[in-house]
Amino acid sequence: MDYSFSLVNLRRIWDIQTRKGNYLFSLFPELEESYKLYKSERDGLRAVIREGGLDQETYNRTRKKLGEIKREAEKLISEYLTATSLEIVSDMEEDIFSWCLELGSEVGGRQTYRLGEGPKFFFVDKQMQRNLQSVMPRRQNSRSQIISSLVAVIDNDMPKVVVRTDVKDFYGSIDHSIISAMIADSKLNPLSKKLIDKLLHEYSEITGSRRGLPVGVGLSSKLSELFISHVDRSLQEAEDVLYYARYVDDIVVVFSANDANPRSKEDFFNVIREKLSEIGLEANDKKEFFRELDDSNSFSSFEFLGYSISYSGRVKVKMSSRRVRRIKDRIDRSLKAWSVAEKNGANHAKRKLLIDRLKFLTGNTKLFNNKRNALVGVYFTNSHLTDFKDLQGLDKYLDYCLSRFEVPEDLRGKISKLSFEEGFQKRSFYNFSATQLRRIVGVWHEQEEN
Repeated sequence: MDYSFSLVNLRRIWDIQTRKGNYLFSLFPELEESYKLYKSERDGLRAVIREGGLDQETYNRTRKKLGEIKREAEKLISEYLTATSLEIVSDMEEDIFSWCLELGSEVGGRQTYRLGEGPKFFFVDKQMQRNLQSVMPRRQNSRSQIISSLVAVIDNDMPKVVVRTDVKDFYGSIDHSIISAMIADSKLNPLSKKLIDKLLHEYSEITGSRRGLPVGVGLSSKLSELFISHVDRSLQEAEDVLYYARYVDDIVVVFSANDANPRSKEDFFNVIREKLSEIGLEANDKKEFFRELDDSNSFSSFEFLGYSISYSGRVKVKMSSRRVRRIKDRIDRSLKAWSVAEKNGANHAKRKLLIDRLKFLTGNTKLFNNKRNALVGVYFTNSHLTDFKDLQGLDKYLDYCLSRFEVPEDLRGKISKLSFEEGFQKRSFYNFSATQLRRIVGVWHEQEEN
């Protein structure tokens, strides 16, 4: 594993983030201006080729020009990344690097933090995440993988107990002495260990506490995963555990119900509490759920990772109430944004934007410029559903909102063709550019953060 901040590693970060659709040119204002000129010339040449009618010589000359433009753009990127790499390496060699950690905004009542401005902080954070990931005991399963496994374990009549909880103030409870000891015992190189110590020190200087991680800093997520990995191993190996999963701070454990050694509800919760307490963490008793499958062969629903799961002879998977509320809220915000624009005499583009937003909600799409083929949407976000009543309810809610916001008949006719249930069943697919996606989700994210 190459832990360094070399040009090769910075370029790897650049390529990965770009494939995810993240726009990194804004890190380098001068490079951004050059890239805009390159993009404009490239798009113009591509348009010429698409129009056709070129003789072979002109076509070859145009293609050659495109190649030259691309190589020039790549050269510029390499030059800026090289300069950033040299700056980082110099800071490390002279031992003058600081994360420049400072207070950010409050989000959802929680204080966030941010690193210093500039590309070097971005790339150091990303490379350190990669370094730490390389020594992690396991890679966390995705939401989809967890739900798939959980449903498979539940979907039978075997006596069992399902316990769900979360970690109380997860980030804020992480003891620096414990996480520092874990880092010291890891296979990380000395520089990576030192950089983590610096981040913890800067956080302590701001907060006056030796507990907690800075929310909003990417590296904090990896540090929290390393910290709680001890609990993961312990609970997976605990007595009578059929299945254990954790997603960030949400925990679910399925225990076998052993008639020869009956246990109370508190006994099952105590298994989790004791493991968490070993590293100074607490379970959140306000978010504890207990379900038992006994002689009745059924248990009422519990919510986990966006789904509501119950059992009565067979497993039933619905959307969680929170997910339904979020989608309804996004329908409201989309129509409200359109309504305000309509009253202000906005042009036809606002109507198209409304339709695009509702297509995004009722259909599916591929994240722009993502080579991992990441698919999102009503099906791909809810693929484990076995009960479609929530989708039918969302269709009714959309129809109700069209009346509430007095959408004109011509526009309503176009929107009425969109359906949550049909988008799920038929996996309706829509293509959006990166610019379109930013405009589509902007009205939701801006308001959800406030």
